[in-house]
Amino acid sequence: MKLLLIFLIISVLRNTIILGFSKDIYIIMEPKYDGEAVYIDSNIVVYRSSNGKFGVIDIRNSKIRIPDKYDEVNCMFSDSLIEFKYKGKYGFVDKKTGKELVAPKYDYVVNSDYFENLVRVIINNKCGLINKITGKEILPVKYDYDSFTSGYYYGNGDILIEIKLNNKIGLVNRNRVVVVKPIYDEIKGIGEGIVTVGINGLYGFVDARNGKIAIKPQYNYAGIFSEGLAPVVEGIW
Repeated sequence: MKLLLIFLIISVLRNTIILGFSKDIYIIMEPKYDGEAVYIDSNIVVYRSSNGKFGVIDIRNSKIRIPDKYDEVNCMFSDSLIEFKYKGKYGFVDKKTGKELVAPKYDYVVNSDYFENLVRVIINNKCGLINKITGKEILPVKYDYDSFTSGYYYGNGDILIEIKLNNKIGLVNRNRVVVVKPIYDEIKGIGEGIVTVGINGLYGFVDARNGKIAIKPQYNYAGIFSEGLAPVVEGIW
């Protein structure tokens, strides 16, 4: 009997718009909205109306939570949030309540290869990080557009990720702590826990664990540490 009910629900969804269901697969919402369901959770339904826009219905009271106004939706963005696009900007809806948690304000939302449950968000070519579960900003949207796109592995799988601020480079760890402030013109790499940095044409070394200067920039050239040594050049070469 349950299999028959499931089949009927799928069929109705395809041919009308929306209906709800309880845990026992009973119909609790009559089909009355023009469009089709694109996502169903325990409390909400995301629907696409006949005008191609998306909205949210609260299954618990059969009322429209958010009218059909979104241009795009990404229901698989995370376990907690639905990503939407409205008038060219991106925001987020809570999957459980259907409430709009983050108003549409981001120009782009881009997955990060280096952070779990964090994504890059961009406004006016400035970049920050938000939590995919809560939608909260973890690092403010103030860094240059290409921040959080390059990383340096060292030690036992540790990594520092590049941040850029006004074309100056620094490093942040996976805990979102800024380890090396974005004040350098160049970062050559990390060897044995030491970062080789360059500023104003001179090179020096910074501790990757805490950002403290190990050797201030003073060389015309410096390489990366290996087996306790790093090549350096003083003067013209």
